[in-house]
Amino acid sequence: MKLDLHVHTGHSFDSSSEPAEIIRAAEAAGLDAIAITDHDTMSAVGLVKKSSSKITIIPGMEITSIQGTHIIGLFLQNEIISRDIFEMIDEVHAQDGLVLMPHPFREGSGFLSHRFHEKIYDGDQFDKILGQIDLVEAFTYGADPEDMVDTGKFLAVHPEMALCSGSNAHTIADIGKAYFEIEEFDTNNLNEIKYALLDAPRLLRYEAYSAENDETVVKTARCEGRSGLLNKIVDATLGPVMSSIKNLYRKPKNTDGDQS
Repeated sequence: MKLDLHVHTGHSFDSSSEPAEIIRAAEAAGLDAIAITDHDTMSAVGLVKKSSSKITIIPGMEITSIQGTHIIGLFLQNEIISRDIFEMIDEVHAQDGLVLMPHPFREGSGFLSHRFHEKIYDGDQFDKILGQIDLVEAFTYGADPEDMVDTGKFLAVHPEMALCSGSNAHTIADIGKAYFEIEEFDTNNLNEIKYALLDAPRLLRYEAYSAENDETVVKTARCEGRSGLLNKIVDATLGPVMSSIKNLYRKPKNTDGDQS
């Protein structure tokens, strides 16, 4: 089962993607499930569901806290109202949802950047928040190479974290550029998917552009749910990712503004 847990529609301020176009793109990318994670709203979730017959839709929301930190709530029933990060996490869990940490080291919005670079959180606050994170976006399509290196280093000493890849798609072309695959697993039952996200082994895949070879390549790494580090698969492991990611760049895209 192939999943992309970070997709935006035109209901986000920085996207213009229409529901029907998103579904067509997800099907073309071979995805089985996507999470709709618009900024601070769930208003498009129902519209995307109506456009989908084959793709399982996971209701979600990317929330910006008053601290400026982004988290994603997955498997939500209602919009998250609070904007304090501690209360936001509590609200997600009160709905029996999962908390995903997107683009961890992105300057200005990443939780790990806010802890280690901007120094917004002290040690106690960091420990409290981290202990309630259910998933970490290990690879984000279009992420700054340095941010991915920092994320890899952090995850190397936190093998207990469940990992995923996400496209952070703000355009149709981005859908499926980063995703993950749970092998020998196929269901449209949201509860079954939710528990598989925490514990099932998975393949993390993300697309990058190699300036050296002038070609797009797909990197793959294996994650054993919450029970182990990334293990070697094909020619990509966490070690090579950390040592070589500085030489990997996505092809420049024509966009009108920054994506969040």
